[in-house]
Amino acid sequence: MSILTEYEEIRKELSPKEINDINNFLESHPKYLLSDVYYNRDVYIKFETWQAKQDLSKIKYYYKGMNRDPFIRLSFEDMMKALQDYPKLKESVLSYAQNSFRENPLFDKKHTISAIKQMNVDILYNHDTEVREGFCESFDAGLKSYMKDLRECIASNKQNLKKSNQER
Repeated sequence: MSILTEYEEIRKELSPKEINDINNFLESHPKYLLSDVYYNRDVYIKFETWQAKQDLSKIKYYYKGMNRDPFIRLSFEDMMKALQDYPKLKESVLSYAQNSFRENPLFDKKHTISAIKQMNVDILYNHDTEVREGFCESFDAGLKSYMKDLRECIASNKQNLKKSNQER
């Protein structure tokens, strides 16, 4: 199998976001090749750490916007785009919505959950304010959880690289 064929096979296994992230990593680390990221454990850990730092930086922007930074205005469309771009964020937001809201006659959590699952902003606009507030609360809690996960990933990868370097 030629190298180009192998690269195409690798790319077929990856999502568009992963391909984009790997391309950006390789541009900023020209000494590595796609095969290094895919086959070399240490390079993959470096890539994963780099990717987590990039994602954390972007997620912090959303977090600041949710927590009333006067210079950042987030729309529901912005938040839905974040859920689309970051599937793990979507999982965190959805988990919060499913597990943290109690049944309440004034608030039907199923609409908030549907909006998150379907990433459909129209569901938010077509229902009461409580649905939008539930979405915002879930999004904020999901951001906190996802940022914590990213920080843990970065710390864990640093430890793994340190161990790997000591073994040599």
